[in-house]
Amino acid sequence: MSQVLVTANRTDQRENYCKLLIWWKSPDESVKYENMTASLLLKFCHLWEDSRGEEMALQFIRNAQGKEIDFVVIKNQKPWFAVECKTDDRQLSKQISYYAERTNIHHFFQVHLGSKDYEIKQHRARILPFHKLSQWLIENSPTAKN
Repeated sequence: MSQVLVTANRTDQRENYCKLLIWWKSPDESVKYENMTASLLLKFCHLWEDSRGEEMALQFIRNAQGKEIDFVVIKNQKPWFAVECKTDDRQLSKQISYYAERTNIHHFFQVHLGSKDYEIKQHRARILPFHKLSQWLIENSPTAKN
């Protein structure tokens, strides 16, 4: 997969950012959760590449001040959606609000381990449980029956 950077401004930087693909071996539950999400998104990107020949990339964005979104899925060198992992479902991440104002990313998902599922339209964001993100990916996969 190619390396494509989604930038919000000139201070954004790309770093080598590798998620552990053997996520179940980490002793830290939050690390396991984030890496499980990375694994799911990477498989989603591979499905698009293998079935449609689309150029896909799984990236992240972080600016010089450290504001970061965990994952950005790039399709044909354009940002499609972003995913921020949180362990609770209390409120929208400040990073999503920040990048929603400064990028052309179509959808922002804040995935969590709780049960709440709701949208915040002004930020193109949806706060949802992990299993609902999985469902959205299935519904938007290249093999889905529309």
